[in-house]
Amino acid sequence: MILLFAGWGAAVALVGGLIGYLWLASDSIEAELKEQRPQITVEVKPKGLEMEQAASTTQKERKILENAPLEKINAVERKQSGQDLEETAQLNQGHQGSDATTGDAKVGVKLHPHPDPKLIEETDQGPLPKMDEDGRQPWHVYSRPFENKGARPRIVIVVTHLGLAPQQTQDAIAKLPSEVTLGFAPYARNLDIWVQQARDNGHEVLIGLPMEPNDYPRNDPGPNGLMLAHSQEENIKRLNWVLSRATGYVGIFDIMGSRFTAEKGSLKPIIQQLNNRGLMILNTRISPNSMMREAAQEIGIPYSAVDITPDLEPSRGGIDRKLDKLLELAMTQKQAVAIMRPLPITMLRLKRWIDRLDPGKIILAPLSAVAEPVKALKQPKS
Repeated sequence: MILLFAGWGAAVALVGGLIGYLWLASDSIEAELKEQRPQITVEVKPKGLEMEQAASTTQKERKILENAPLEKINAVERKQSGQDLEETAQLNQGHQGSDATTGDAKVGVKLHPHPDPKLIEETDQGPLPKMDEDGRQPWHVYSRPFENKGARPRIVIVVTHLGLAPQQTQDAIAKLPSEVTLGFAPYARNLDIWVQQARDNGHEVLIGLPMEPNDYPRNDPGPNGLMLAHSQEENIKRLNWVLSRATGYVGIFDIMGSRFTAEKGSLKPIIQQLNNRGLMILNTRISPNSMMREAAQEIGIPYSAVDITPDLEPSRGGIDRKLDKLLELAMTQKQAVAIMRPLPITMLRLKRWIDRLDPGKIILAPLSAVAEPVKALKQPKS
Protein backbone atom coordinates (compact mmCIF):
# COMPACT_ATOMS: atom_id res chain seq x y z
CA MET A 1 0.00 0.00 0.00
CA ILE A 2 2.87 2.32 0.85
CA LEU A 3 4.47 1.57 -2.53
CA LEU A 4 1.15 2.32 -4.28
CA PHE A 5 0.84 5.73 -2.62
CA ALA A 6 4.49 6.44 -3.38
CA GLY A 7 3.88 5.65 -7.05
CA TRP A 8 0.87 7.92 -7.23
CA GLY A 9 2.78 10.69 -5.47
CA ALA A 10 5.61 10.46 -7.96
CA ALA A 11 3.17 10.60 -10.86
CA VAL A 12 1.40 13.62 -9.39
CA ALA A 13 4.73 15.36 -8.83
CA LEU A 14 5.81 14.61 -12.38
CA VAL A 15 2.60 15.94 -13.90
CA GLY A 16 2.64 18.97 -11.64
CA GLY A 17 6.22 19.71 -12.58
CA LEU A 18 5.41 19.39 -16.26
CA ILE A 19 2.45 21.75 -15.92
CA GLY A 20 4.55 24.23 -14.01
CA TYR A 21 7.27 24.12 -16.65
CA LEU A 22 4.78 24.65 -19.45
CA TRP A 23 3.22 27.57 -17.61
CA LEU A 24 6.55 29.25 -16.87
CA ALA A 25 7.90 28.66 -20.40
CA SER A 26 4.67 29.42 -22.25
CA ASP A 27 5.95 32.65 -23.79
CA SER A 28 9.11 31.11 -25.21
CA ILE A 29 7.24 28.05 -26.49
CA GLU A 30 4.62 30.22 -28.22
CA ALA A 31 7.35 32.29 -29.87
CA GLU A 32 9.05 29.15 -31.12
CA LEU A 33 5.81 27.79 -32.55
CA LYS A 34 5.16 31.09 -34.35
CA GLU A 35 8.55 30.88 -36.01
CA GLN A 36 7.73 27.40 -37.27
CA ARG A 37 4.38 28.41 -38.78
CA PRO A 38 4.22 28.95 -42.57
CA GLN A 39 4.14 32.66 -43.38
CA ILE A 40 1.36 33.80 -45.75
CA THR A 41 1.14 37.30 -47.15
CA VAL A 42 -2.12 38.44 -48.71
CA GLU A 43 -1.92 41.39 -51.13
CA VAL A 44 -5.14 43.30 -51.68
CA LYS A 45 -5.50 44.62 -55.22
CA PRO A 46 -7.20 47.96 -55.88
CA LYS A 47 -10.56 47.77 -57.59
CA GLY A 48 -12.75 50.36 -59.22
CA LEU A 49 -10.25 53.23 -59.03
CA GLU A 50 -11.47 56.54 -60.43
CA MET A 51 -9.18 58.36 -62.86
CA GLU A 52 -8.74 61.37 -60.60
CA GLN A 53 -7.79 59.11 -57.68
CA ALA A 54 -5.30 57.37 -59.94
CA ALA A 55 -3.96 60.69 -61.13
CA SER A 56 -3.46 61.84 -57.55
CA THR A 57 -0.83 59.17 -57.00
CA THR A 58 1.55 61.14 -59.19
CA GLN A 59 2.58 63.22 -56.18
CA LYS A 60 3.69 60.09 -54.34
CA GLU A 61 5.42 58.82 -57.46
CA ARG A 62 7.32 62.09 -57.77
CA LYS A 63 8.55 61.72 -54.19
CA ILE A 64 9.71 58.18 -54.94
CA LEU A 65 11.59 59.40 -58.00
CA GLU A 66 13.19 62.22 -56.04
CA ASN A 67 14.35 60.13 -53.10
CA ALA A 68 14.69 56.49 -54.12
CA PRO A 69 17.28 54.64 -56.22
CA LEU A 70 16.19 52.99 -59.46
CA GLU A 71 16.23 49.52 -57.87
CA LYS A 72 13.72 50.64 -55.24
CA ILE A 73 11.50 52.28 -57.85
CA ASN A 74 11.39 49.09 -59.90
CA ALA A 75 10.60 47.10 -56.76
CA VAL A 76 7.67 49.39 -56.01
CA GLU A 77 6.41 48.97 -59.58
CA ARG A 78 6.58 45.18 -59.31
CA LYS A 79 4.68 45.25 -56.02
CA GLN A 80 1.99 47.56 -57.41
CA SER A 81 1.48 45.55 -60.57
CA GLY A 82 -0.30 42.65 -58.85
CA GLN A 83 0.50 40.35 -61.78
CA ASP A 84 1.64 36.76 -61.68
CA LEU A 85 5.02 35.72 -63.09
CA GLU A 86 3.51 34.14 -66.17
CA GLU A 87 1.84 37.38 -67.30
CA THR A 88 4.98 39.38 -66.62
CA ALA A 89 7.01 36.98 -68.75
CA GLN A 90 4.47 37.29 -71.55
CA LEU A 91 4.60 41.07 -71.30
CA ASN A 92 8.40 41.04 -71.63
CA GLN A 93 8.28 39.06 -74.86
CA GLY A 94 7.56 42.29 -76.72
CA HIS A 95 4.82 43.16 -79.14
CA GLN A 96 4.22 40.84 -82.05
CA GLY A 97 1.84 41.17 -84.95
CA SER A 98 1.29 44.92 -84.81
CA ASP A 99 2.03 45.30 -88.53
CA ALA A 100 -1.09 43.33 -89.33
CA THR A 101 -3.42 45.38 -87.15
CA THR A 102 -2.50 48.99 -87.73
CA GLY A 103 -3.91 49.62 -91.17
CA ASP A 104 -2.12 52.10 -93.42
CA ALA A 105 -0.09 53.85 -90.72
CA LYS A 106 3.45 52.49 -91.03
CA VAL A 107 5.14 51.06 -87.95
CA GLY A 108 8.42 52.84 -87.25
CA VAL A 109 7.63 55.79 -89.54
CA LYS A 110 9.84 58.79 -88.88
CA LEU A 111 8.27 61.89 -87.39
CA HIS A 112 9.24 65.45 -88.26
CA PRO A 113 12.54 66.31 -86.52
CA HIS A 114 12.34 68.38 -83.35
CA PRO A 115 12.85 70.97 -82.23
CA ASP A 116 12.02 72.73 -85.46
CA PRO A 117 13.74 76.15 -85.01
CA LYS A 118 10.86 77.92 -86.75
CA LEU A 119 8.40 76.47 -84.23
CA ILE A 120 10.31 77.52 -81.10
CA GLU A 121 10.10 80.74 -79.10
CA GLU A 122 13.05 81.22 -76.76
CA THR A 123 11.89 82.69 -73.44
CA ASP A 124 13.19 83.17 -69.90
CA GLN A 125 11.23 80.05 -68.93
CA GLY A 126 12.73 77.99 -71.74
CA PRO A 127 11.72 77.06 -75.30
CA LEU A 128 8.00 77.36 -75.98
CA PRO A 129 6.09 76.14 -79.05
CA LYS A 130 4.76 78.66 -81.53
CA MET A 131 3.31 78.91 -85.02
CA ASP A 132 5.73 80.10 -87.68
CA GLU A 133 5.31 82.89 -90.22
CA ASP A 134 3.88 80.45 -92.76
CA GLY A 135 1.13 79.39 -90.34
CA ARG A 136 2.60 75.96 -89.58
CA GLN A 137 1.33 74.66 -86.25
CA PRO A 138 3.31 72.35 -83.94
CA TRP A 139 0.34 70.03 -83.44
CA HIS A 140 0.27 69.31 -87.15
CA VAL A 141 4.01 69.37 -87.89
CA TYR A 142 4.93 67.06 -84.98
CA SER A 143 2.01 64.68 -85.55
CA ARG A 144 2.49 61.11 -86.71
CA PRO A 145 1.91 60.75 -90.47
CA PHE A 146 -1.36 58.97 -91.09
CA GLU A 147 -3.38 58.05 -94.13
CA ASN A 148 -6.63 56.13 -94.04
CA LYS A 149 -7.38 55.01 -97.59
CA GLY A 150 -10.89 53.93 -96.81
CA ALA A 151 -13.84 54.38 -94.56
CA ARG A 152 -12.61 52.11 -91.80
CA PRO A 153 -13.45 53.33 -88.28
CA ARG A 154 -10.56 54.72 -86.28
CA ILE A 155 -9.54 53.70 -82.77
CA VAL A 156 -7.19 55.94 -80.79
CA ILE A 157 -5.32 54.65 -77.74
CA VAL A 158 -3.61 57.18 -75.47
CA VAL A 159 -1.40 55.89 -72.62
CA THR A 160 -0.84 58.64 -70.05
CA HIS A 161 1.15 59.46 -66.89
CA LEU A 162 4.36 58.20 -68.45
CA GLY A 163 7.85 59.20 -67.34
CA LEU A 164 7.33 58.69 -63.59
CA ALA A 165 7.94 54.93 -63.52
CA PRO A 166 10.96 54.14 -65.73
CA GLN A 167 10.25 50.48 -66.48
CA GLN A 168 6.59 51.03 -67.30
CA THR A 169 7.51 53.99 -69.50
CA GLN A 170 10.12 52.00 -71.38
CA ASP A 171 7.66 49.17 -71.95
CA ALA A 172 5.05 51.54 -73.35
CA ILE A 173 7.55 53.15 -75.72
CA ALA A 174 9.14 49.95 -76.99
CA LYS A 175 6.40 47.34 -76.83
CA LEU A 176 3.23 49.11 -77.89
CA PRO A 177 2.46 49.72 -81.57
CA SER A 178 3.82 53.07 -82.67
CA GLU A 179 0.33 54.25 -83.59
CA VAL A 180 -0.44 54.44 -79.87
CA THR A 181 -0.18 58.03 -78.60
CA LEU A 182 1.88 58.53 -75.43
CA GLY A 183 1.17 61.17 -72.77
CA PHE A 184 3.92 62.18 -70.35
CA ALA A 185 3.72 63.72 -66.89
CA PRO A 186 5.42 67.14 -66.79
CA TYR A 187 7.17 66.30 -63.51
CA ALA A 188 9.04 63.33 -64.99
CA ARG A 189 12.81 63.38 -64.81
CA ASN A 190 14.61 63.66 -68.14
CA LEU A 191 11.31 64.35 -69.86
CA ASP A 192 13.01 65.55 -73.04
CA ILE A 193 14.86 62.24 -73.31
CA TRP A 194 11.67 60.21 -72.82
CA VAL A 195 9.91 62.27 -75.50
CA GLN A 196 12.83 61.76 -77.87
CA GLN A 197 12.73 57.99 -77.34
CA ALA A 198 8.97 57.91 -77.88
CA ARG A 199 9.22 59.89 -81.12
CA ASP A 200 12.16 57.77 -82.30
CA ASN A 201 9.81 54.79 -81.98
CA GLY A 202 7.14 56.57 -84.03
CA HIS A 203 4.82 57.58 -81.18
CA GLU A 204 2.95 60.85 -81.19
CA VAL A 205 3.41 62.66 -77.86
CA LEU A 206 1.28 64.71 -75.44
CA ILE A 207 2.27 66.55 -72.24
CA GLY A 208 0.06 66.46 -69.15
CA LEU A 209 -1.24 69.74 -67.72
CA PRO A 210 -1.94 69.48 -63.96
CA MET A 211 -4.99 71.36 -62.71
CA GLU A 212 -6.78 71.81 -59.40
CA PRO A 213 -9.07 68.90 -58.40
CA ASN A 214 -12.21 69.09 -56.30
CA ASP A 215 -10.52 67.51 -53.29
CA TYR A 216 -7.53 69.83 -53.14
CA PRO A 217 -5.47 70.00 -50.90
CA ARG A 218 -5.92 66.31 -50.12
CA ASN A 219 -4.92 65.67 -53.72
CA ASP A 220 -2.29 68.10 -54.92
CA PRO A 221 -1.61 68.71 -58.64
CA GLY A 222 1.96 69.65 -57.80
CA PRO A 223 4.03 72.84 -57.63
CA ASN A 224 3.04 73.96 -61.13
CA GLY A 225 -0.62 72.99 -61.17
CA LEU A 226 -3.16 75.50 -62.41
CA MET A 227 -5.19 76.82 -59.47
CA LEU A 228 -8.35 78.90 -59.25
CA ALA A 229 -6.86 80.96 -56.41
CA HIS A 230 -4.02 82.15 -58.64
CA SER A 231 -4.13 85.07 -61.03
CA GLN A 232 -4.42 84.52 -64.77
CA GLU A 233 -0.82 85.71 -65.10
CA GLU A 234 0.41 83.12 -62.60
CA ASN A 235 -1.51 80.29 -64.27
CA ILE A 236 -0.11 81.28 -67.68
CA LYS A 237 3.36 81.21 -66.13
CA ARG A 238 2.71 77.71 -64.82
CA LEU A 239 1.36 76.65 -68.20
CA ASN A 240 4.54 77.91 -69.84
CA TRP A 241 6.63 75.93 -67.37
CA VAL A 242 4.84 72.75 -68.46
CA LEU A 243 5.19 73.61 -72.16
CA SER A 244 8.91 74.34 -71.75
CA ARG A 245 9.69 70.90 -70.38
CA ALA A 246 10.19 69.34 -73.82
CA THR A 247 9.64 69.85 -77.53
CA GLY A 248 8.10 67.77 -80.29
CA TYR A 249 4.70 67.18 -78.68
CA VAL A 250 1.37 67.86 -80.37
CA GLY A 251 -0.61 69.13 -77.39
CA ILE A 252 -1.73 68.60 -73.82
CA PHE A 253 -4.10 66.43 -71.80
CA ASP A 254 -5.57 67.48 -68.47
CA ILE A 255 -4.36 65.85 -65.24
CA MET A 256 -6.84 66.02 -62.33
CA GLY A 257 -8.59 69.34 -62.90
CA SER A 258 -12.15 68.50 -61.85
CA ARG A 259 -12.45 71.90 -60.13
CA PHE A 260 -10.40 74.01 -62.53
CA THR A 261 -12.01 72.71 -65.73
CA ALA A 262 -15.46 73.47 -64.31
CA GLU A 263 -14.67 77.22 -64.29
CA LYS A 264 -14.74 78.40 -67.90
CA GLY A 265 -13.58 81.88 -66.93
CA SER A 266 -10.27 80.50 -65.65
CA LEU A 267 -9.99 77.74 -68.23
CA LYS A 268 -10.58 79.79 -71.37
CA PRO A 269 -7.38 81.93 -71.17
CA ILE A 270 -5.36 78.74 -70.86
CA ILE A 271 -6.96 77.20 -73.93
CA GLN A 272 -6.49 80.48 -75.79
CA GLN A 273 -2.76 80.34 -75.04
CA LEU A 274 -2.57 76.74 -76.24
CA ASN A 275 -4.36 77.67 -79.45
CA ASN A 276 -2.06 80.67 -79.99
CA ARG A 277 0.90 78.32 -79.77
CA GLY A 278 -0.52 75.93 -82.34
CA LEU A 279 -1.27 73.04 -79.98
CA MET A 280 -4.23 70.69 -79.59
CA ILE A 281 -5.96 69.46 -76.44
CA LEU A 282 -7.29 66.13 -75.27
CA ASN A 283 -10.18 66.37 -72.83
CA THR A 284 -9.89 63.37 -70.49
CA ARG A 285 -13.39 64.09 -69.18
CA ILE A 286 -12.21 63.79 -65.61
CA SER A 287 -15.43 65.44 -64.47
CA PRO A 288 -18.96 65.63 -65.89
CA ASN A 289 -18.84 69.35 -65.03
CA SER A 290 -15.87 70.08 -67.29
CA MET A 291 -16.28 73.13 -69.52
CA MET A 292 -13.36 72.21 -71.72
CA ARG A 293 -15.42 71.44 -74.81
CA GLU A 294 -17.41 74.67 -74.52
CA ALA A 295 -14.24 76.74 -74.11
CA ALA A 296 -12.58 74.91 -77.00
CA GLN A 297 -15.62 75.55 -79.14
CA GLU A 298 -15.53 79.27 -78.48
CA ILE A 299 -11.83 79.45 -79.33
CA GLY A 300 -11.71 76.93 -82.18
CA ILE A 301 -8.70 74.93 -80.97
CA PRO A 302 -7.97 71.42 -82.35
CA TYR A 303 -9.80 69.22 -79.86
CA SER A 304 -10.53 65.62 -79.02
CA ALA A 305 -12.20 63.93 -76.05
CA VAL A 306 -11.92 60.56 -74.35
CA ASP A 307 -14.82 58.18 -74.95
CA ILE A 308 -13.87 55.42 -72.54
CA THR A 309 -11.26 54.52 -69.90
CA PRO A 310 -10.80 50.73 -70.11
CA ASP A 311 -8.67 50.28 -66.99
CA LEU A 312 -10.79 52.10 -64.42
CA GLU A 313 -11.16 48.60 -63.02
CA PRO A 314 -7.59 47.26 -63.43
CA SER A 315 -8.45 43.58 -63.85
CA ARG A 316 -8.44 41.20 -66.79
CA GLY A 317 -12.18 40.99 -67.09
CA GLY A 318 -12.78 44.69 -66.50
CA ILE A 319 -10.21 45.80 -69.08
CA ASP A 320 -11.29 43.24 -71.68
CA ARG A 321 -14.94 44.25 -71.39
CA LYS A 322 -14.15 47.95 -71.78
CA LEU A 323 -11.88 47.32 -74.77
CA ASP A 324 -14.68 45.40 -76.45
CA LYS A 325 -16.95 48.34 -75.69
CA LEU A 326 -14.38 50.64 -77.28
CA LEU A 327 -14.54 48.60 -80.47
CA GLU A 328 -18.32 48.82 -80.49
CA LEU A 329 -18.16 52.59 -80.06
CA ALA A 330 -15.72 52.93 -82.93
CA MET A 331 -17.89 50.86 -85.25
CA THR A 332 -20.93 52.96 -84.32
CA GLN A 333 -19.34 56.43 -84.19
CA LYS A 334 -16.69 55.81 -86.89
CA GLN A 335 -14.05 56.74 -84.33
CA ALA A 336 -13.40 56.33 -80.61
CA VAL A 337 -10.71 57.46 -78.16
CA ALA A 338 -9.53 55.55 -75.09
CA ILE A 339 -7.16 56.67 -72.34
CA MET A 340 -5.23 54.15 -70.26
CA ARG A 341 -2.47 53.96 -67.64
CA PRO A 342 0.83 52.06 -68.05
CA LEU A 343 -0.05 49.36 -65.51
CA PRO A 344 1.43 45.95 -66.41
CA ILE A 345 -2.01 44.31 -66.52
CA THR A 346 -3.24 47.16 -68.75
CA MET A 347 -0.33 46.79 -71.17
CA LEU A 348 -0.77 43.02 -71.36
CA ARG A 349 -4.50 43.09 -72.06
CA LEU A 350 -4.13 46.02 -74.48
CA LYS A 351 -1.44 44.28 -76.55
CA ARG A 352 -3.47 41.10 -76.80
CA TRP A 353 -6.57 43.05 -77.79
CA ILE A 354 -4.70 44.97 -80.49
CA ASP A 355 -3.35 41.71 -81.89
CA ARG A 356 -6.92 40.51 -82.39
CA LEU A 357 -8.12 43.59 -84.28
CA ASP A 358 -9.22 42.96 -87.85
CA PRO A 359 -7.23 45.38 -90.05
CA GLY A 360 -9.84 45.02 -92.76
CA LYS A 361 -12.52 46.50 -90.52
CA ILE A 362 -10.75 48.84 -88.10
CA ILE A 363 -7.64 51.01 -88.05
CA LEU A 364 -5.45 52.06 -85.13
CA ALA A 365 -4.74 55.78 -85.42
CA PRO A 366 -2.75 58.49 -83.61
CA LEU A 367 -4.71 61.12 -81.71
CA SER A 368 -4.05 63.85 -84.28
CA ALA A 369 -5.95 61.78 -86.87
CA VAL A 370 -9.23 62.40 -85.03
CA ALA A 371 -8.57 65.86 -83.58
CA GLU A 372 -10.37 68.71 -85.31
CA PRO A 373 -10.85 72.37 -84.46
CA VAL A 374 -14.22 72.65 -82.81
CA LYS A 375 -16.29 75.08 -84.84
CA ALA A 376 -16.31 78.43 -83.10
CA LEU A 377 -19.62 79.68 -81.82
CA LYS A 378 -21.09 82.66 -83.62
CA GLN A 379 -21.15 85.73 -81.43
CA PRO A 380 -24.62 87.29 -81.06
CA LYS A 381 -25.07 90.61 -82.84
CA SER A 382 -25.31 93.58 -80.53
